[in-house]
Amino acid sequence: MVKRYNSIGSLPGAPGFSFSPSNTSSLPSFRFIKIPQNSKATTINTLVIVVVAIIIIVIIIIIVIVIIVIILTILTILTILTIPIILTILTIHHPSSSSSSLTIVVIVFRL
Repeated sequence: MVKRYNSIGSLPGAPGFSFSPSNTSSLPSFRFIKIPQNSKATTINTLVIVVVAIIIIVIIIIIVIVIIVIILTILTILTILTIPIILTILTIHHPSSSSSSLTIVVIVFRL
């Protein structure tokens, strides 16, 4: 006959255990009524959450780097395109130094 003690104040036995005296052994046999939370499953879930968080952080860093590279290339293209325009404006206002600025424009276009 198995007696179950589920409350904290009842004896003998801990809460969640059943107490069954046996004739063959002097020690009482205990068995779980409630299955305890599996520690391996919780560590696996924690590892999965950490790995997913690291992957998301890496993806965000890559996206930020790509955006910075795109902005820098757009700025360099704009500066390369605006240098000849600025030089031509300078040559229009200062015709005496036109030959030197024209060679600079040719060098910029060859780059």
